[in-house]
Amino acid sequence: MLLPITEVTLSTFLLFTYVLLHRCSVAAWVTPNPQSTFLRSSSTSQPKPLSSSRHQNDEYGSFPETMDHIPLSQIFQRALVLQRSGADRSGALKAYREFLQVAEWHDVDPSLYAEVYANMGAVYAMQGKGGDDVNEGKRKELRIEAKSCFQKAVEYRPGLGSAWVNLALLMLAEGKEMGGEDISKVGDILQEARSCCVRALGMDNEDERSRALANKLVGDIDGMIKQMRV
Repeated sequence: MLLPITEVTLSTFLLFTYVLLHRCSVAAWVTPNPQSTFLRSSSTSQPKPLSSSRHQNDEYGSFPETMDHIPLSQIFQRALVLQRSGADRSGALKAYREFLQVAEWHDVDPSLYAEVYANMGAVYAMQGKGGDDVNEGKRKELRIEAKSCFQKAVEYRPGLGSAWVNLALLMLAEGKEMGGEDISKVGDILQEARSCCVRALGMDNEDERSRALANKLVGDIDGMIKQMRV
């Protein structure tokens, strides 16, 4: 069920994406089902008002007229609906970029909307998974974008367990594509992915789904590392 646009803050949105794991490979970057697949943010912080120190006498300053009257909640809701539908991922990314532009213009603390970066990472990852119409070069480019978004998410909000797990899965996908061409590099990727999962497990939050996925991943990665050493 979608939350009403009015009187909704970032901390009450159903924000997180999640991933499905099968034998330590990326099975899917899932566009969440509104009823069951979103993880609630455990953050209790409230977003900064849309006025900024640069525009104390003008709430919206000289922001472009096409966006200066649109509240952040409305932009986010539009992006979320597009992401959930899975029919217009480019449109979802465009809406999330609009959100970031407005938030940055009004000096909103990035830690209050780190989930936006996590959601963008999930959309890029889904695009990178793609089909036959996505060539390898484009697939790699999209995964780089996804990784960058997840990294920004955990930079601004280290407690986002789902972003840490998604980072780990992206790294494992990279390792899988490398195959056995460079065992030492694959080993480094596995260790880095494991570190991301450990970070997710160390989060003192209510993100139990991410913790469960991270715990499963750690066991699978340890098994792969053990096999590599045989």
